[in-house]
Amino acid sequence: MIQNRFVAVILAVTLVACGDEGSSSPPVAQPTATPAPPPPPPPTYSEEVARLKAALATGCAIQIGDIALTVSSRLRESWIADAQFVEPDDERITMLGGRHTRASGYPYRETLLNQAVTTREPVYDDAGYTAARYGLNDGIEFVLPAGQSRFELVSIDGGTPGNLIIEIDGVRTNLAGYPSGQTFSGSWLYNLVEIPESQSARTVRVWLRNRAFGGLRLPAGETLGVKPDGTPASMVFIGDSISEGSNASHVVNTWPMHVAARLGIGNPVMASIGGTGYLQRRGQQFNFLDRPEDVLEAVAGGPPDAVVIAGGLNDCRSDGTGFTPQEIGDAAASYFTGLRNAAPDMVIFVLGPFSYNGGVPYPAHLAECRDAIFAAAAGVEATYTIDVSGWLPSGDQSAFFNLAIDGVHPNDYGHSVYGEKAAAAMGEIIAGL
Repeated sequence: MIQNRFVAVILAVTLVACGDEGSSSPPVAQPTATPAPPPPPPPTYSEEVARLKAALATGCAIQIGDIALTVSSRLRESWIADAQFVEPDDERITMLGGRHTRASGYPYRETLLNQAVTTREPVYDDAGYTAARYGLNDGIEFVLPAGQSRFELVSIDGGTPGNLIIEIDGVRTNLAGYPSGQTFSGSWLYNLVEIPESQSARTVRVWLRNRAFGGLRLPAGETLGVKPDGTPASMVFIGDSISEGSNASHVVNTWPMHVAARLGIGNPVMASIGGTGYLQRRGQQFNFLDRPEDVLEAVAGGPPDAVVIAGGLNDCRSDGTGFTPQEIGDAAASYFTGLRNAAPDMVIFVLGPFSYNGGVPYPAHLAECRDAIFAAAAGVEATYTIDVSGWLPSGDQSAFFNLAIDGVHPNDYGHSVYGEKAAAAMGEIIAGL
């Protein structure tokens, strides 16, 4: 590199060469160039923020393809003779949608059960399972090596009614999913999945709808691929029946799952309970404050990279039967502070309360509750608020809600709009961290 003292000499010579050749004036001394400051060090982030930023670069709207595959169902008898069995807790299988555990009694001790949502005070069996918990969006992910095209999903015939949703390399194979043959008999259920052959390894994801997962069966001599390095970004969603997915055709079509896709979140955990809020309980079912462990123990026994809290509608009522904005704000402050103290690096997003059919412009009583919740969030570090007051379309809202059922819970289209708007706001915040 040329040193600054040489730069000054070169400049002086240049001036002489380009000046008036007949001039006898001495060359004018030039100031020494100021060294350029060193480049700033690259920004450092917590592991949580780093994962969210990396995930953001991979996010996109939910992709739905037209991939030809078949799902066959049978009770009590496997489709694959002499199969290679893979245990449900095999390290090559990633469990999605929150914490899972075995139960102590047969047949559930042979399975993993989702424990993401705590509805009441847990009473545990010897294996650590409690019937006070269940899951909403539990799923599995694994790598199917090149040349393999068949696997059998083993579960107990039960869980939440609904089709299996299958993704291959991040693309849903169809819109509606596949009937799994549920009869709720409590017997072993075998679902044989056959996908097109490929010379490349593929990442397969299956959303199970809160059923006891009993492992995979593969044709003799076949195996699973190694789980990719790294930890997928995780995000927990706490809310009421809107965030739980009421009126959505399937849990994968809810606004939290749209957010997860658009932000590239590999491990979303839906942990909402309908009819609840910061203070409001549904009968004996827990409110937000009652169940902080649904956030703080959600992912591998610890907190997620981010939590999204969308509540207040059930706390705040226009008829005066709910809680006051002051009470709601105080409860929100206690909740946010408790989460922050237990998880210093977790990002907290606060939304809501959502409005309803006819709630345009945004109702005054909801605005008062929102302001109290947002004021509580403002007092807690790294807690970001997202205003939903302008998300509903004005005029006819029949495309947004299934008004034959109610005007509070969005349909699939409404969920997609909420998801798109929430993801845009969160993505902007994540990008700026």
